[in-house]
Amino acid sequence: MPPSKEPFFTSFGELILFAAVQFLYIQIKVVLSNVFCRENNNDKEGELLVDSEAEAKVEDVFVPGTIHDVKVFDFWKNMLGASPWVLSTLQLGYKIPFETFPPEYEERNNATARARPEVIREAVEEMIKLKIVKVVEKKPRCVSPLGLVTKILSDGSEKFRVVFDASRCVNEHLEKLKVTLSHLEKALELTEESEWQSIFDLASCYYHVKIFEPHQTFLGAAFENAEGKKVYFVYQHLPFGLASAVHAITKIFKPILAYIHQKGIKMSLYIDDGRFLAKDLTTSNAYREVVYEVLTKAGWQISYKKSDKVNEASRIKEYLGFVIDSEKMEVRINEDKLQKYERMLEHALSCEKMDIKQLAKVQGKIIALIPSHGFLARVSSKSGYNLIESHTSCSGWKGSVLIPEGVKKEWRFFLENVRVGNGSPIRSDLNDVKVSAILDDPITRQKSLPNYRGWSETIMVSDASNFKVVSYNLLDSKRMVLSVPFTSEEKVLSSGLRELCAVNKTLDIWIQDRAMENKHIFWCTDSTNVVAFLNKGSGREHVQKVVFEIAKKAQKLRLVLTPLHLLRTDQRIQVADEESKVADTDDWSVDVLSFKDLDKQFSFDIDVFASKSNRRLERFYSKTWEEGCAGVDAFAQDWSSGMLWLAPPVSFLIKVAKRIRRCTCQGVIIIPKWPTALFYCYFFDHQKVLSPFLLVREFNPFIYQNQGAKSALSGKTDFKMLALYFKNSINQ
Repeated sequence: MPPSKEPFFTSFGELILFAAVQFLYIQIKVVLSNVFCRENNNDKEGELLVDSEAEAKVEDVFVPGTIHDVKVFDFWKNMLGASPWVLSTLQLGYKIPFETFPPEYEERNNATARARPEVIREAVEEMIKLKIVKVVEKKPRCVSPLGLVTKILSDGSEKFRVVFDASRCVNEHLEKLKVTLSHLEKALELTEESEWQSIFDLASCYYHVKIFEPHQTFLGAAFENAEGKKVYFVYQHLPFGLASAVHAITKIFKPILAYIHQKGIKMSLYIDDGRFLAKDLTTSNAYREVVYEVLTKAGWQISYKKSDKVNEASRIKEYLGFVIDSEKMEVRINEDKLQKYERMLEHALSCEKMDIKQLAKVQGKIIALIPSHGFLARVSSKSGYNLIESHTSCSGWKGSVLIPEGVKKEWRFFLENVRVGNGSPIRSDLNDVKVSAILDDPITRQKSLPNYRGWSETIMVSDASNFKVVSYNLLDSKRMVLSVPFTSEEKVLSSGLRELCAVNKTLDIWIQDRAMENKHIFWCTDSTNVVAFLNKGSGREHVQKVVFEIAKKAQKLRLVLTPLHLLRTDQRIQVADEESKVADTDDWSVDVLSFKDLDKQFSFDIDVFASKSNRRLERFYSKTWEEGCAGVDAFAQDWSSGMLWLAPPVSFLIKVAKRIRRCTCQGVIIIPKWPTALFYCYFFDHQKVLSPFLLVREFNPFIYQNQGAKSALSGKTDFKMLALYFKNSINQ
C-alpha cells in the first residue's frame, strides 16, 4: 500500500513500486450502480436530476492549473480561509521545497521508457498540447529520466503512465516532509453501520498545481520526436515522481476538507479519490451537491464519468480498489481482483528466481490487501519483506534473488486462503471499544481496542512458565483452564516465544474440538512481544514460523485475534501466572528401562494416559490435544484397539478400574502399592488380586515428574509399584 508518511523516494525501485500501486488505485474504480425507487423524491431531488443530466453532457476535457485562476482566488481566501502558504502557491505557483539546489544534471530515460519510445512520444506530445509541459530551446538545469508504468487491463489491453524519475537527483535535494494521507484505513474510521456512500474522482489531480516558474528548470526531461531528434521540455505542473508532490496536494486540499467537515459532512480524500457518507439517500444527494459545488468553485475539475451522480449512493461501494460494505461492516475485494491475485501468486510460485523489483511488487500487492485480509495478509508477506530488506541493504534495488521455501510457503498459504479470507470487519475508531468496557479495572497502557460489530466476543488470558502454558476463557463461568506442558525443546525457548506458544497451543486444542469458531478474541497477555507478533509478525525466522502457524489456525477457525497487553500486576494475569507455575503431579512416567522390560514381555501398542513430553510409545492419548496424539481424553477412546500401557493419575484409578471391567480391553496398568488408599479395593480383596487383573510384577522404578512437581510419586520410591495385567472381553 502507498506509504502514509514520508513519500520520499530514494531509489527508482521504490518509485516504481509506489507508482504501480497508486496506478492500481486510481484506475480500479467500478461504480456499483443501484436502482432506487424515485416515486417519493421531493422537489429538491427533482432539481438534482436536472443537474445530473447536465453533468452527463459535460465532456471530461482537462484544463491544467485551474485552481490558480484569479476567478477562484476570492473563494479560497474568503470562504475557505486558506493559509498564507496555500494562497501564495495559488498566486505564484508551487515552490519546490529544496534544501539545497540540485547541480546541473542529465540522465537518459529509463529502460522502461526506452523500450516503448512511441508511447513516451505520444504521451509527451499530448502533455505539450494540454500545456502541462512546455518545450524549451535551452537544456534545463536538471534533465531527469522518464519511466513507464504499464498496466494490463481485464480485456488484455495496456494502459500506461509516464513517470518523472526524480529519485536520481532532484529528490535528494528536497526537504524530507512528513505527510499523513487519508488512505483506506483513514476512510474506514469514518464509517458507521448502514451509512450511504458516495465517491468522486478529481481529473488529473497533480496537473491542477502549477510549478513556480523559476523552479521549472529543475523539472526537465527529454524525448525523441518523430524525426528522432531529442527534444527538451520542462513540467509546468506538478509531475508524478517528485517526492514532495503528495505533501503539496494534501496541504493545498486541507482548507477544502476543513470547510466540508464544518458542514457536518464526513469526507475523506486520497490524492484524487474522494468519498463521503450520509445517513440516507436523500441526505447523500444533498451532500453531493455541496461537495461538488465547493470543489468546482475552488477550481478543481471533477471527472464526472468516474464520479457518482444523483441517486448513485449506496451502502456497498468500491473505493480505492476495495468494496466497502456498510451493511455487513466489512471490507473485501471483488472477483476480478481475486482472480488477478491468484494469477500473480501462481506465477510467483513457479519462479525459482525473481528480480528484486518484481519481488517487491508481489509483496506490495499482498500487503495492499491488509484492509480486506487483515492478519492473513500481514503474516503472508513477512518473510518476503525480510528477503527484500536483506538484499537491498547489501545490493540495492539491482539484481535478482532466489526465492526460498519459507517465502513460497507463505505465498502458497495466501493463495489457498485468498478467497476464504476475503472480507475483514471494518476497523473504525468510531467503533472502537474502551479497554475498561471489556475488562473491569484493567491495568494496562492501552486505551481502546477494535470492536467488530456482529461478532461474538471472547476474552482469553494466557501465560507461560518454563515448563507449561496455561490459558483460560475469562467469560466462561466454569473458568476451565487449558494446561499444556512444554516439550524438552520448547522449555529452552525465550520467554517471549514461550508466551506466543501459549496462543498457538490453545488454538491447537480449538482446532480439534471446534469449540471456538467465528469469534473475535481479545487475547490478554503480559508479553509486549506477543502483542507485536500478533499485530505484525516477526523478522526473526523461528518466531515468524510460530506466528505463521497461528495465522493458519486462526484462518481455519475464522477468528479475529486482538492482543491486549496487561501488566503483570493485573489480577487476570496473576491467575494465569500462578496456574502456569503450579506443577501437575499427574504428569508422571516410569523410567525407560522399567518400561522397556515390561514392553519386551507384552509389546504395547498405545500409551493411554500420556502427553507429548512423557509418552513411552509413539501412539498416545493426551489430556488435551497435542501434536502427534492419537486421541484426546483416554475415556473418550476405544480401548479394544491393541495392547494398552496405562500409567494413569492416581485420582483416576477407580474410574479406570470400572472402565476396564465394562469393556473389551487388554494391557498393563501401573499402580502404587498403597493398601490404605480407596482405589486399592478395586484391584485387591485383602491380598487377592481381583478379576480381570493379574499381578505381573512388584518393582521400584524411578518416577519422573515431568513438570518438577513434589509428589509421593517422584524419584526412587520407598514403596513398591505394581504392574497388573488385564484382559477383558465384555462389550461396552
